[in-house]
Amino acid sequence: MGAPDSYKLPGTYLDGYMAMGDAVALPVVKHLAKYLLFPLAESATKRDLKHKEAVNS
Repeated sequence: MGAPDSYKLPGTYLDGYMAMGDAVALPVVKHLAKYLLFPLAESATKRDLKHKEAVNS
């Protein structure tokens, strides 16, 4: 998955950076979403609800 070690980055630093963004393996994205992004979003939602309840009390 991803780019092989022998892969040569194209053109400029930015070109290479963008190319590697396309090489992110799907299992890595799924793992980050499940264990990082979704928990952060859930925590932020709970925090916002508590804040709204406190303001409206």
